[in-house]
Formats: sequence, C-alpha cells, structure tokens
Amino acid sequence: MAGKAMEKAFDRIRKVRSKAEYRLLDRQGVVGSMLGVKLVNGQPTGAPTLTVLVSEKLAPELLPRRERIPRRLKIDGRYVLTDVLEVSKFIDQGVFPATGALTTYDGTEYGTLTAFGRTNDGTWGVTCAHAIEGEDGNPYTRSEIGIWSPQLQRSVSVGFSAYAVAGGGTGMPGSYGFVDVAIFSLENAELAARAAAASALPVTSPLPGSSVRGSGNSGSKLGVIVGIEQKVGDVYVDVVVKVDPPGTFRGDSGMLWQDSAGRAVAIHAKGNSAGPGAGSSLSAAMRADRAVQALGVTFAEL
Repeated sequence: MAGKAMEKAFDRIRKVRSKAEYRLLDRQGVVGSMLGVKLVNGQPTGAPTLTVLVSEKLAPELLPRRERIPRRLKIDGRYVLTDVLEVSKFIDQGVFPATGALTTYDGTEYGTLTAFGRTNDGTWGVTCAHAIEGEDGNPYTRSEIGIWSPQLQRSVSVGFSAYAVAGGGTGMPGSYGFVDVAIFSLENAELAARAAAASALPVTSPLPGSSVRGSGNSGSKLGVIVGIEQKVGDVYVDVVVKVDPPGTFRGDSGMLWQDSAGRAVAIHAKGNSAGPGAGSSLSAAMRADRAVQALGVTFAEL
C-alpha cells in the first residue's frame, strides 16, 4: 500500500481506536495497542492494522473464546484489521562497555552519537538526554561529554552538555511519545571540523512496514517499523521497530534509525526487557522530526 493510502487507513483507525480499545483492553494479557502493519511469520505484509499488544502471545485455541482477539473488528459499520504482538517493558539502553568509535560518555553512562546538529549558534553533537545525565542523573545540568577512542581504549573529552529535552509523551498528535534528546558542544577541533563539513541529513516521517537501519555502540542494526503511536497504560511511544537478531543493547541509546533512502526516521532510546546478555528485539524510538523540532536543530550526517 502506498504511503498516502496507508496514512488514510491509519486516520480511519485513529478515529475508532478508543472504541476498539474499550472492547479489547479487558481481555486476558492485553496491555495496550498501536497503529501497525499485519505481520505474517514476523514479516510485514503492508496491511494497516490496530495492533493489540499483549504480555504473552498464546495460540487462540489456548484461550477461552471470549478472550481471543478477533482478526477484525466491526466498529461504526466499518471493519478494522487487527494483529497481536507480544511486548515487555521498555528500558533505557544507556549503559554498556564502549566499543564503537562514536560512543558518547558522560562519566556514568555510554550512549551513541545520533547525528551532528546545526543551529544559528554553531554545530553540536546529538544523543539521548538520558545518555548525558552525568553523575547527578540530571540531563539539564552541565556534564562533561566524551567520545570513545578505540585506538586509545578510553573516552576523549569533546565538550559539555548544552541543552536537553526529556519527558513523557501526551498521547496527542504532534507530541505523542516520550522526548529524550540532547545536544552537547563540540570543543574537540577534529570533531568540530568534521561536523562543519558534514552534509545535511534529510528527515522523514516513520511509515509502518518500512525497513530501517542504524549503527549503535554495539554494531550495525537492521529492522522494520512495526508500529507507531504505541500506548501501554500511561506510557506513549512514537515508533516501535522490530530489530533483527541480535537486537539492541545498552549503550545503543541515541542510535539513529534511517530508511532505505538514508533519511532520518527515529532515534532509538529504549529496548524491551531481555535476559542477561540478550539483545532487545523491539526498539522504542522517538520520531526524528520531533527531535529536530524540540532541539531547534537541523541534522547533519556523521
């Protein structure tokens, strides 16, 4: 389905979403919903759905009939296609032994450099706010920021945190999911020169079903956007990406998801809970265009 047709389909789902949730949220294991695409054997079909989020996905025959999620719902005379996705709690991914050349470090936590950001006042480094909190755990206070040097096997000071925007989402259009971004100064001459010469990085809206790629502290990643506007209780997320194995790890916070055309789509901040040493199969990310607006920057390529 083409982008404009899919957006129209999602608009129709948005209008009946609250009525659908009223009928589904009291069923066994249901914890929330999002606007997504139908998955078959884990692969997106491109069909827009109201994706029902559950704490444990069970075969329909293991559930009483009244607890099953119907494949489609009839609401206000129109049918809405549904899908079911198992989710667990999303956690920040800001701590991990540094391995990547663009790993940020604030003295307590590691993250990933998202992009360079340009304003009228200069050029900055961009990453997640929770990755530059420093020793006091507050992203709004000044912290020294370093970039990991694989050659020296230590962090090299490059500047200081300058501005952060962090907080929960409202669930309203334009400010749906959490905000978790920050900029820091580039006082290292080599990095500043690299940022000044960097090409502009276009930004686009997330489209469920589209493939994305990223490069975080733990390596290169591939994934597919399986949902937008996720709601679980009072927690809201802009974009949910299903990540190919081995998944994302602590230290990947700030990783930029880009589409096949190289456009910035979303910024990874959280991963679903996984066992010790295991990667997260789902990425909770904020829209890149929201980050640009919140920080007042334009993006430039790393």
